[in-house]
Amino acid sequence: FIEEENEKHFRLRSLREKSAPTSEKNIPPEEDSFRNLGAPPGTFSDIPLSTIPVQELLPFFDWKMFYTVCGLKPVPDAETPRREIRKTALEYLSEGEFTVSRHVRFFDCISRGDDIVSTDGSFHIPMLRQESGRKLSIARFFHPEEPRQLGIFAIRVEHSHPCCHAHTDLIKHAVSVTLTEAASSMTAKLLGERADKNSITEKLKIILPGIGYPCCPDHSLKRDILGLLDIGIRLSDSCAMLPESSICGLVIANTRAEFHDIRRISAEQYSDYSARRGFSPEEASLFLSHLL
Repeated sequence: FIEEENEKHFRLRSLREKSAPTSEKNIPPEEDSFRNLGAPPGTFSDIPLSTIPVQELLPFFDWKMFYTVCGLKPVPDAETPRREIRKTALEYLSEGEFTVSRHVRFFDCISRGDDIVSTDGSFHIPMLRQESGRKLSIARFFHPEEPRQLGIFAIRVEHSHPCCHAHTDLIKHAVSVTLTEAASSMTAKLLGERADKNSITEKLKIILPGIGYPCCPDHSLKRDILGLLDIGIRLSDSCAMLPESSICGLVIANTRAEFHDIRRISAEQYSDYSARRGFSPEEASLFLSHLL
């Protein structure tokens, strides 16, 4: 599960990254300058658990991602099946078969090395760091002494009429996955608008790194996130989420926020992170061995 999910999430994240503005991909490497550019306490308030009407998500629905999940490439021979599948997907979206729920909470946090710690003691989560290049870690967005806001979020997508037909199942799965990403994009836009209304001297960029995605590849962190959110997503022993199209992760608000990939770590970081995370040898192997 871990290796399959990591590869799937990398492909989905790559689709989103290709559409990101160039300015978000070429950030200066001075890491210390990131720490004071986050959201100060009080910038954001929680978004209570609620249902998002599917029609409100349609402007954020990424049809390119939908076709990719369906296995259709943008070639002339695929044009007819693309139209047919799109028609079917729109019928599902208009028939009320899908329910999208969202919950977002914010905490004042500081950094301790590569760990992020909430000032109220709610959580203490370690982050992994890139082994080469700029050696980035999400913890770099937080100051060791001056609290900055960190958000946690979860999005749950369910369809009410499961079926056994492979073709229909594929389309419904693609719709579910794309709705999840649409809800993430909508949430990032909403939070960006809220930040703009506050007296922020430099515009905050909002990113929502999903747990299990290349930016945060340790799936076990889902336990920490979902333990603080009341959204009804269940986890298997290997931290697969049910419903399967659900997502949970972090909300980073920083003027230099960006995604980065962690595809490989050294044996040294494997041991260090395992100790910080409190993993047993078996847990470390389950959640980190695919990164070695």
